[in-house]
Amino acid sequence: MLEFHFHFAQPWWLLGLIAIFPLVWWILRSAKLAEQTPIHLYADLHLLPHLSGTQELEPKERWSRFRYWVLLWILAILAMAGPRWDYTDIRLFHPGNNLLVLLDISRSMQATDVAPSRLERAKQELQDLLRLNHTTRVGLIAF
Repeated sequence: MLEFHFHFAQPWWLLGLIAIFPLVWWILRSAKLAEQTPIHLYADLHLLPHLSGTQELEPKERWSRFRYWVLLWILAILAMAGPRWDYTDIRLFHPGNNLLVLLDISRSMQATDVAPSRLERAKQELQDLLRLNHTTRVGLIAF
């Protein structure tokens, strides 16, 4: 028998689906209030065509657009939740001692205030560090 272990990587994103219900309630409430409130209280009659736009949407078309936005919202939330089938973690990081060394190789490192020079002294210190720490993984960034 085939078993598919379906789960979400970030299931807390699914709480975003709850936001749809207050949004629907708010839209229904505001549509009811808009029908009851005379619009001429907010603007002069000769300005109303400019404020409301030239194309008036039918209620059916308005709800159709809203359904598309809700569908888009649901798909985005599901994508962010990260659906997975038969997923296993792959360890990319290996625990242990890790060391990253940043080395300045600019002209200021050629100064001779430290014998033989700052850069040569830093190289010697790095060699000593590598010689003393065989099990440590070392990375070098020269800038």
